[in-house]
Amino acid sequence: MSNTSHMGESDRVRSNTSHIGEPDRVMSNTSHMGEPYRVKNHTSHMSASDRVRSRTSHMGESDRVRSHTSHMSESDRVRSHTSHMGESDRVKSHTSHMGESDRVRSHTSHMGKSDKVRSHTSHMGESDRVWDHIAIWVSLIE
Repeated sequence: MSNTSHMGESDRVRSNTSHIGEPDRVMSNTSHMGEPYRVKNHTSHMSASDRVRSRTSHMGESDRVRSHTSHMSESDRVRSHTSHMGESDRVKSHTSHMGESDRVRSHTSHMGKSDKVRSHTSHMGESDRVWDHIAIWVSLIE
């Protein structure tokens, strides 16, 4: 994670050279795998149920990573400028990576209290609907 990251209640934010802590295990690009984590590429690490799709994203047990351009509200914890989140957060990176029930395809998408995407460039996901007036007009025009 970014060396300028801030820590939240249950998350531990560490630099890419930091050691492993609990409950999250963050491994650098030269570290070995810990369980139940698997290292997918030299900069992306994931936990048991998480899928890391952003090449610079790191997460903890049930964390989802949003991009540095995504804004979070009430239950979300912003850990750094690369946006490391806590328990119920979803992945919403600027390279269009998906979480379990959320689909974010815009690098400028913004999230509300229950992960509703309200960016005018956002697309709809499985259980979330984007009802931004621009998105509605775009869908009507198309």
